[in-house]
Amino acid sequence: MKKSYRFFNCIFVLGFGFFVMRGAWDASIGASATSSIADVKKQIENTQSQISELNDRIDSLSDEQDILAEEMDDLNSEIINTMTSIGMKEDAIAEKTTQIGDKTVEIEEAEKNYNEAVAECEKQYNDMVVRL
Repeated sequence: MKKSYRFFNCIFVLGFGFFVMRGAWDASIGASATSSIADVKKQIENTQSQISELNDRIDSLSDEQDILAEEMDDLNSEIINTMTSIGMKEDAIAEKTTQIGDKTVEIEEAEKNYNEAVAECEKQYNDMVVRL
């Protein structure tokens, strides 16, 4: 892209120089032509200086654009890493929820077995008291 700007600028300067030189040549010959040529050369130098400054500015902006693109890529990577981490945490939460459900069932089964054992123990105690 930089090359196309520079190419365009060179064509512009050459075309402008040719146009100015042609006009200066046709306008007069002699002392006035010499001063016109000097003026034209000065204008060409000024235009080339402006073009050089614009090319430098374009290069600077292009560098800034590259830096911003790199920062965006870094931020996108961080987003992806964060989303992956969230997905892993959600999976861990789902697994823990399942484990809690399983433990709840085990606790209920243990309480049932305990209550049955206490009832059996009381029955045996009552049966023993009745026999005595």
